[in-house]
Amino acid sequence: MNRVVDISVVVPVFNAERYVKHCIQALLSQTYSKDSYEVIVVDNGSTDASLAIAEQYPQIKLLLETERGPYAARNRGISEASGTVIAFTDPDCIPSEDWLQNIVAAMVEPTVGVVLGRRCLPPLSLALSMLEAYENAKDEYVLHSQIETLYYGYTNNMAVRKELLNELGPFLNRSRGADTIFVRRVVDTYSSA
Repeated sequence: MNRVVDISVVVPVFNAERYVKHCIQALLSQTYSKDSYEVIVVDNGSTDASLAIAEQYPQIKLLLETERGPYAARNRGISEASGTVIAFTDPDCIPSEDWLQNIVAAMVEPTVGVVLGRRCLPPLSLALSMLEAYENAKDEYVLHSQIETLYYGYTNNMAVRKELLNELGPFLNRSRGADTIFVRRVVDTYSSA
């Protein structure tokens, strides 16, 4: 019998052996109820030890996707997801322990279909700190504005209701920007303007 989960976390992986262990451990250490979410790692043909590292975690659902591209891998994860909400992150991200709780809190209102979170870089240098400040200020302005033509998305910290993905998805399989195209589809379809 399949368990019912609230959230499916999808992580596309390609040659991320330096990072994937930390990402998986952070996802398995969430404060959100362990019975209410699943972690789906989709290996996209890694030639390094990424797949072997992911295989060390029997708690995750590990999939293989032969069609190249991170969005092809995300689409494969979506197709296997059990959750009513699909959360996306990347293998080089380390979500905070309350990440899933924050997603649920943001989606408590049934009319919320897409949630984007902040992106925090490790404090390695002044330049990276400045880049993080700039990106977060830009996100704050754009995503809280009423200028819908500016809206965009980023799947390294994004959650979407599965019914919305079923209706307007899947992601286009391109090297970059399919997350923004998806968010634009949502805005164009559901804009109250």
